[in-house]
Amino acid sequence: MKELGKFGQILCDLSHGVDPRSINSERLPKSVGVERTVAKDIYQWDDCMKIIERLYPELETRLAKIKPELSIASQGVKMKFTDFQLTTQEHSYPILSKGDHSKFGNRGGRSRC
Repeated sequence: MKELGKFGQILCDLSHGVDPRSINSERLPKSVGVERTVAKDIYQWDDCMKIIERLYPELETRLAKIKPELSIASQGVKMKFTDFQLTTQEHSYPILSKGDHSKFGNRGGRSRC
């Protein structure tokens, strides 16, 4: 621990559950999302769109609960496939739009669905 100096003691304390920092439970989340794991693989783009359609109202509700006037820095759609490859389509636009999410997913997953 001597080699790490004061930081070594901090790491030791943290590893034993000792953390003197105060907890700030009022911080706004940095990201908001919704996701679903489907029981069966999806092979048709229309099936992907049905999932996005079902998830979208939940996303709107979560965003509204945080802070309605909060601007969005970026938004996107992520898809993970059976081979665990992840495709992400993201863009910066301050207003939530279902059409944009459909386009993102289309770009990211069309070749795989």
